[in-house]
Amino acid sequence: MTHSLCRKPVSRRLAILWVSCLCILSGCTSEPPVCPQADKQQTPSLSNTFRGTTSTGQPVRLTLNLKGNTLTGNGLIGDRVCSLSGITAYHGPIIITFEDGSVTPATVALSPDGETATIQGLKQPLIVSRGGEPVNVSAGPFAGKYRASGKPPLTLTLIQSGKLLSGTGFVGGKPVAVAGKITGSNQVSGFILFSDESRNALKATLSGDGRVLTVRGLGNPIEMKKE
Repeated sequence: MTHSLCRKPVSRRLAILWVSCLCILSGCTSEPPVCPQADKQQTPSLSNTFRGTTSTGQPVRLTLNLKGNTLTGNGLIGDRVCSLSGITAYHGPIIITFEDGSVTPATVALSPDGETATIQGLKQPLIVSRGGEPVNVSAGPFAGKYRASGKPPLTLTLIQSGKLLSGTGFVGGKPVAVAGKITGSNQVSGFILFSDESRNALKATLSGDGRVLTVRGLGNPIEMKKE
């Protein structure tokens, strides 16, 4: 009798241990809840398509491309085809060139959440929202990257959309933006914008084979070779 009473606690302990082992092997142990990962938010950027309306209700659509601290873009402001170039990552100066040849110095500012951009310098502030179909740009003979190894060294990357040019580059290691309009066979006139917001008028001629761009407006004529 005494022996059977002493075995009962041991048997119970063995049974509990055995059940616990079975639970562990079958995966019935509770696990800490898995917290869903927060969605990774994209860094706000001017590299987007933006759309909106002018103060008179006309549609606006701009596709902007940011590379480092330089900006290019193409699109429509109302019924006016335009291109733009600037030196900015979030807020800074730009040049807007219209197909009728008019040029407007302006500024662009991206909202903290990246959902809107505000352009100042037109008749009224223009606020555009992210979204819409990108503006298609077909390459023309001026499009490409050009380099001159003189003093100061000059590099330009040009984008051609119809008769309009936009582009960015470096003069002596400092960023610049260019915008212009094709005025004749292999001829273009426009402006170059410097990081201090000053600008110079430029004219350029593309050689017949499309390999050499001669730029005038930065002192002596500069011959740039297409890469």
